[in-house]
Amino acid sequence: MILYLHGFNSAFDRDNGKVGVLELVDEVMEVSYDSYARFEDILGFVAGKVAGVGGLRIVGSSLGGFYAAHLGRVLGLGSVIINPCFDPYAMLDAYVGKTFVNYKTGEERTLTPDVGRSYQGRSLEGLDCARPPLVLLDAADELLDSAEAARALAGWPLRIFPGGSHRFDHMQEAMPELRDYWAE
Repeated sequence: MILYLHGFNSAFDRDNGKVGVLELVDEVMEVSYDSYARFEDILGFVAGKVAGVGGLRIVGSSLGGFYAAHLGRVLGLGSVIINPCFDPYAMLDAYVGKTFVNYKTGEERTLTPDVGRSYQGRSLEGLDCARPPLVLLDAADELLDSAEAARALAGWPLRIFPGGSHRFDHMQEAMPELRDYWAE
């Protein structure tokens, strides 16, 4: 079973290209989390959804990548993080007080200061994981700086693909790395 965690202001989408490629490997568990909730609440919600699931493989993109790494740490599992939001406190700070429309659900939400503060001191940089996550980056990510992510996550298994975008355009090409990582 694969748990795929979506990014900020999104929802699980079975038609997502990454999910489609992952479904060629194993069943993908449908979980949407409230990305406007506090860190502790999101991590607890997702951990509760996977409690008792055997053979779990964790994959996350953007903010979902951040949670995939933290969930892997809590559960003692590896994770695959795609164009991860490696420091949500720094990255979301500029959006506190702003209202967004979820492009999957159409729901309108405002990012509150307490949510932003819940990420303080929780960067992926230096996160001690029993099994370091596999990091997959697109070099031309227009939202997150891939070079900065590579620097922050140095020491973890990492692959940077040329070009691409924040949506990650190289899922099919990354499958050999994922299979090797999961085979270990």
